[in-house]
Amino acid sequence: MAIPIIPQILTQADWDRQKGLLAKMAGETGIGAQMNKVKAAYNAVDWGKFDAKIACQNTKDVTVVESALADAKGEYAKVETVRKELRSLEAIARKTQAKFKSNRAIPSSSTDHVGKIAKAADQMTVACKSMDAEFKSFEEMKKRIVELGEVSKKALQSYLVKCQGGISQVNAKPTDESFEKFWKENIRGLSAALALQKDLSEHHGAWKTMSSDSFKPKKGADANTIKAKVKQVESALNKLKTAVK
Repeated sequence: MAIPIIPQILTQADWDRQKGLLAKMAGETGIGAQMNKVKAAYNAVDWGKFDAKIACQNTKDVTVVESALADAKGEYAKVETVRKELRSLEAIARKTQAKFKSNRAIPSSSTDHVGKIAKAADQMTVACKSMDAEFKSFEEMKKRIVELGEVSKKALQSYLVKCQGGISQVNAKPTDESFEKFWKENIRGLSAALALQKDLSEHHGAWKTMSSDSFKPKKGADANTIKAKVKQVESALNKLKTAVK
């Protein structure tokens, strides 16, 4: 996301330095004061709210994206204030440019500089308007999350079947090696697919625990210990099956 930045030419410090002694003699123009209004309005905007990646923090929850999008749209009202102040600055600069041009005592360099201020203000006004295009990135993120959810839902259905088969295999040969294979190929995969299903969040904790290394039986564990682990997985699997239906 490209955040519009106030160019140096639109700052009061630069204006005071560039306008020259003869231009100062022409009296107060209001340009410096208006530049400060632009700066104040600009600083009041939380520009990070327009960046979907920052605002949503890589969430997989559509409601989080929707809330962030609402915040961005609300923040855009402040951007309109920036644009309003920029338009005022442009108008003042145009008026000052005409005034300088009619005064032979003011060097053309000062007159030209004021014209550049007007142009820069206009360009930034346009750049700020384009911030509403960032709303599209939130909509695209929502679409990706929904699509990913559909893919993971199909994967979850597949893992429910695989996991049941894995349980039978480990029970038939209860060794730490067979459980390790079952854990890698089925338990972790099911847990990952399940994590993307918000409506099944009550099951997330159990499968997150079982997909951790600490859940696996120690190397050389006896058959009863391994079967006890399998029974725990099967219990969680049956509960999940009921919820998925």
